[in-house]
Amino acid sequence: WVPILALVAVGTTINYLDRTVLSIAAPSLSRDLALTPTAMGLVFSAFFIGSMFGIVVVAGLIDRIGVVKPFVLGLVLFGIGLTIGGLTPSMPILIVARFIQGIGGGVIPPVAYVAIGRTLPAPLRPRMFAMMSTAWLLPGLAGPAIAGFIAEHTTWRLVFLGLLPLIVVSGTMAYRGLRGVGDEIHVLPFGVDV
Repeated sequence: WVPILALVAVGTTINYLDRTVLSIAAPSLSRDLALTPTAMGLVFSAFFIGSMFGIVVVAGLIDRIGVVKPFVLGLVLFGIGLTIGGLTPSMPILIVARFIQGIGGGVIPPVAYVAIGRTLPAPLRPRMFAMMSTAWLLPGLAGPAIAGFIAEHTTWRLVFLGLLPLIVVSGTMAYRGLRGVGDEIHVLPFGVDV
């Protein structure tokens, strides 16, 4: 359970935390990079477009190569996007960083859903999916306050770079559990478990 919970935490918490903290840090980010409201909209949109792309691509990958490699790829891309975003000197680079980050962020939740479906017995899956849904709560409550404090007292760049240690720690925990997730699907058509 612990590795699967770590994966759920990685997928939902980091994705949602990133979305909420960037909204709070947007004013200082806009000032530093001289972004117009339109440019800021592109920064947000790039993440969501990348996320949709990541979700679509990972669906086929999971069925062909399992969950471990897509998970690692998603974390690496998310981390690369965070790093570039935190170090960016300009708006075009920030938009590219957010797109890369979005691809990585889009990969992680489908991996979590598949890992839950392939690992847990049918009676436990609804509870895990409920826990996954509630994992959005903490970042929604704490994220804006943390991001506001960081953006006000340090720099908006730390909003990006500060997530990197969280990715490493929780990603390592989840990776260990994912290595044991089978690649075979245990569900017949119409959702009947085998």
